Order: sequence, then C-alpha cells, then structure tokens
Amino acid sequence: FLYMSIIMWIMVVVHDWALITPTNRNFVLDLQTIRRQFPCWKKVWILLGFRCWKRLARGKGCLVRERRCCPKAGRIFAYVAAPLFIAWGFLSFNLIVMPIISLFFVCHPVKLSRLVIFLNSLATGVLGVALTVTSIVFLADVNERQQYAVTWDSSTDPLTPCVCGCVYPLSSGQCWTLLFIGVLVAYKAFTLAFRCLKGLRRSNWANLMSVLFPIPLSVYEVFWTQPDGQPIQFRKPGEPVQGE
Repeated sequence: FLYMSIIMWIMVVVHDWALITPTNRNFVLDLQTIRRQFPCWKKVWILLGFRCWKRLARGKGCLVRERRCCPKAGRIFAYVAAPLFIAWGFLSFNLIVMPIISLFFVCHPVKLSRLVIFLNSLATGVLGVALTVTSIVFLADVNERQQYAVTWDSSTDPLTPCVCGCVYPLSSGQCWTLLFIGVLVAYKAFTLAFRCLKGLRRSNWANLMSVLFPIPLSVYEVFWTQPDGQPIQFRKPGEPVQGE
C-alpha cells in the first residue's frame, strides 16, 4: 500500500498540475485518444485472458488454422474454469499490465496521468477488498490466523543445547486494525477511480483529483443571436448575452 500510495501521489500531482495549466490542459488524454495514439495496448489487454474466456463462453471455440474447434466443450470449460480465469486476470493485471503501463507513464507522464490514476486506483481497491476479506476470515476463525513464534535458549549444559518456544496467533485487535485499513483503502481507491471516469470519457469534462469540491477549470462565452443575425430580445448589438 505504501508503494502504491507514493505512485498515486505522483500521478495526482502530475495530472492536477497539467490540468490547471492552460498550455498542458488538452494534453491529458481520454480513452478514445489513447486508443488512437497507443494502438499497441490492445495486445497488453489480451494478457488478462478476458477475451479468450468471452470467446469460449459464447460458444465460438478455439481458433486452430482459421477454424473453430470444440464450441460446446469450450463453453463448458469456460464456466468450469471461470475462477481460474479470474485469478489469472487479477495476477496478470497487477504483475504484468500495471508495470507495463507504468513504463509508458514514465515516457508520457502528462498524456497518461488520468488513465494510470484510474488503473492504479482499481488495483489498490482490489487489494483493499482482499485485505478486508482476509481480516474477516481471521476474525471468524482463530485457527486461520497467522502464527508467530517466540523462542529462547533454555539450555543449562553447553554441550546439550535446548531451545524452547511458544506460538501465538495474530491478536483480534490487529485483525480489526487490518479490517479498518482494508475498508478505508478500498473506499478511497474506488472513489478516486470513479472521479476519473468523466475525464476518461471526454477530456474536457475532467476534474481535479486532489480537490473534492467542483472548481470551474474553463469559462466559455455564451453568445447566440436570432436566425437573421440580430441580437436576441433585451440585448443590443455588441452586448454580451450573459455579461452579468
């Protein structure tokens, strides 16, 4: 969590700094622009295995020499092996996809800052949920808790060494602390991820990540006329529509 929090802080600083700068505001990309400028990322998402599972679940089978093979068996295998696909997607997302995207972020910090914040928030939130579930299991069953040992030398004769020890499970207080940490981390991470969605859909809808209340980043002039080009009612030629 410490490592991911430091990376998150760097990403948020880069994103908000670029967003409040008029010259760099339009360089923070949304999803459509990222797909156009980084087409190679499609190959990275294939590593998650979701596309393969989706193809098997729809009964399209495996592609062998441009032919679809075993559609029915593939559908059964997709539903039976769904937990394995989920575990593989979780591991590949955290161990393969995130390091690759972080390398892209080092090369293009401003362009990819919003997307990397979103992905890092999702990864942090999933780890927070995992910590929460583990803590609940520890609280429900003492035998499932991690064991710690305390050892000491109790030998009286130097020629016959004797080492004694006691095993202690993780205390309930520590389990409650881990539970609260997991809930708080998951809540904050998913909240930050949801704040990125508007900016990922359209770059001009973006908002600051470090400020929770809305701040107008751009002000546009309201100007319209009648169909014949004359000013609207109660306005004179050259008078702004909402100048107050």
